Amino acid sequence: MTRAILIAIGVVSAILILLGRFAREEQHEEEVAVPRLRDPGPPVTLTGLDPVEGETGTPVILHGTNFTLDRGMRRMVAVHFGGKLVKVIRVASDHELIVEVPRGKPGDVVDVHATFDPGGKTKLAKAFTYR
Repeated sequence: MTRAILIAIGVVSAILILLGRFAREEQHEEEVAVPRLRDPGPPVTLTGLDPVEGETGTPVILHGTNFTLDRGMRRMVAVHFGGKLVKVIRVASDHELIVEVPRGKPGDVVDVHATFDPGGKTKLAKAFTYR
């Protein structure tokens, strides 16, 4: 029985030591600023969309600049119509992004927001009208 108790104490001690190491590593990671590995590239802009009105499921082309990085590498992108996340169908080019309109109430006029990583946020105010 004494041997079993010693083994249990050893196992518990090993677990506590490992937990202490992980806690110190996590604390250390939070304190250190990690530099971004990707160049943010030129800023992204939205200049318009086509069509400017439609219903749920309508494909819309967002026009703008710098949707891709050097050599055609794509940026991560999230697009919202009036605060609702849309389905990005594809990045057609450096200046065209095709999305699908999310559900909305007919007559609502909504802002279109796009967030690119890297690249930042851009917005078209009152850019789309639901039919």
